[in-house]
Amino acid sequence: MEANEPNDGIIPPNSGIVASQSNSTVVLRLRCKTKEEFVQWKEEYENLNYVTYRVLRGIQCTGSKVLLKKIYRCQHNTVLNYHKVKKHSRKHTNCPNQMAVTIKAVVKESRSADTFLPEYPTVVRITGAHNHRVQSAESLKFRDVGSEVRGKFIDFFKAGNGPSHALELHKRDLQEQYDEDYDQVACDAAHCPSLRWVQHFYNQLFKAEYGDFTKEKILESIVSRVEALKSDGMKITCSTLSDDFSISLCTPIMERVHTLESSGSICFMDSSANADRYNCRIFLIMTDSSVGGLPLGVLLMSSESEKVLFQALQDYKLLLSDSAFGGRGQLGPVVFLTDDSKAEQNAIKKVFPSASRLLCIFHILQAAWRWLLDSKHGISKLARQESFTKIRTLLYSSSPEEFEELLQNLISSDLSPELQVYIENLCRRREQWALCFRKALPCRGNNTNNITEAAIRVLKDKVLPRNRAFSVVQLLQFIVSDLSLYYERKIIHIVSGRYDQYLQSGYKINEKDCKDLIVEKMENGLHKVKSRDSDVCFTVDLQLGLCECYAGRNGGPCKHQHAITLQENICSSHCLPCDSNTKKLLYWVATGNQNIREGWFGSLCMDSPRKLEPQAQHDVSEESSCSNENSSLAVAETDTVDLATKSTRMLNDIFHDLLNRKQNNETEFSSAIEALHKTYFTLPTESTILSFLHSCAAKGAIF
Repeated sequence: MEANEPNDGIIPPNSGIVASQSNSTVVLRLRCKTKEEFVQWKEEYENLNYVTYRVLRGIQCTGSKVLLKKIYRCQHNTVLNYHKVKKHSRKHTNCPNQMAVTIKAVVKESRSADTFLPEYPTVVRITGAHNHRVQSAESLKFRDVGSEVRGKFIDFFKAGNGPSHALELHKRDLQEQYDEDYDQVACDAAHCPSLRWVQHFYNQLFKAEYGDFTKEKILESIVSRVEALKSDGMKITCSTLSDDFSISLCTPIMERVHTLESSGSICFMDSSANADRYNCRIFLIMTDSSVGGLPLGVLLMSSESEKVLFQALQDYKLLLSDSAFGGRGQLGPVVFLTDDSKAEQNAIKKVFPSASRLLCIFHILQAAWRWLLDSKHGISKLARQESFTKIRTLLYSSSPEEFEELLQNLISSDLSPELQVYIENLCRRREQWALCFRKALPCRGNNTNNITEAAIRVLKDKVLPRNRAFSVVQLLQFIVSDLSLYYERKIIHIVSGRYDQYLQSGYKINEKDCKDLIVEKMENGLHKVKSRDSDVCFTVDLQLGLCECYAGRNGGPCKHQHAITLQENICSSHCLPCDSNTKKLLYWVATGNQNIREGWFGSLCMDSPRKLEPQAQHDVSEESSCSNENSSLAVAETDTVDLATKSTRMLNDIFHDLLNRKQNNETEFSSAIEALHKTYFTLPTESTILSFLHSCAAKGAIF
């Protein structure tokens, strides 16, 4: 066949010379003196000429006279292995182009007649022209992937990206780099590999690091990695049960979360779907806090069976100290809230018998609606909504007496036998899902399992980037490192005041909701909070975090507690951290570091103005030279401070004068002060407040 394109044969610069040339043969002499130098030259030559060479055959050399002697073929001339493949691949064109290389040994005393020695010891003979297109989209896709691209994909994989996501990131980078020439680069496999190559490279890379796919190799890799983490001081254990295994761990940040008081009140547990190639499950144990859900432990298991889950929880319990669960230790939390899973409920009952087990009300209602929708139960379309409403009314009943009354009315109504049996079976566990039976429990306003649902999304989106881990060992590594780092960043951002994503949180104080509330301090640290528009009042124990309202009766955050923290300028566990002590505690939970710079978590305003003092002798001279420029600034600052002090003194005078007059004339001044208070807090902006004050002064001057 005739060549479709001319063979330019571009030689890398300053690497050698052309010794001879004919129509079908080119002889090069190179400066390469070792095998490594020739391999590097060969890679540069292939990149310049858009070709790829494979070894055809080689001769074993002793090294006394010849270091290397090989013959390379163009990759478009494939060699069949008849034991495996009996048909050429699509890239085969029977290309006659070959490259023969000989590296001669350079010695000090040589009688060789080769005039190119010792400067050019390598002989490269290129014969035959390519019978295929060299620079076309069809030929470039068969090139080998470059070393730089390989290194880039290794970095992508180490960052937690899967094959598909890593290739998309690489393509995006290429498009930004080459812009208008992207269409040519995208066809070149040296720069943009195929998805099949990326997946194969991913498997090879992680197979060498995390072990083989066989079950025996998996268990060996897990045990060795767990032992390595133990030697590093990690609280982790691994147990095997016939064909199943379980891993329980409590990282350092999880140990510090255990010291929070909220961890002893209520904990949540839920599992993820398959997170790796071996269909392992991840159970997250979480608690609620003013900064959102925080992890207390992780269980990694090969099965969701009760036997395996019990073993994992038992191992997890043995890892904990006496200070765990807010000081409750081996007793566990007061409340465990889970989905309606019999395996989870039974395992928790065996390991933490003193803990109350509650069910997520969302999953209860969801299961009831699915049961009603199932056609095999024979519930008509018109009766489904009515039956579901009655079940929901049972769930939200205000007292046990009301629950029993509603239940009797429901059972005595015209129900199908299947629905009546379903309701009776459901109500046997009424203490676990009906809200009226959990009033005395410290649920902190949580009746659903949203804490762990959000944590599972974090695990999938942030830690695993929606990719399955290569193996259990890699999944374990992600949990130990990346999951802890995520919650460390989260807490640090919140204590630093960077909580934009928590604008809708129940722990964020909404000053608008607290504006119409009146706070009255009572004895024994209690407060009474009532609205200006109604006579309904609620008693609040801020120290216990309890309020008589519906939201705060079992420890949840409510606007009445927020009103107290606002008006008395104090911090509580039911609002985002605002005082320095709470921020320091959470910072220690995140990092384990108690050495915090003084004033780092202080407020913006200082208690006293900062004095300007020269730090060295030369500063004094510079200050004296600039005294004229700074004198006016110093005077202005002094005037500002004096004005602020004077205004504060005037407000104090007004307050004390009104207080004395109120004591002398309680009836009239109380009603007048109440009217003033109501009018003042209805003013929406600073400009209206200023107008109000000026109008009061003007009316006083008229009289």
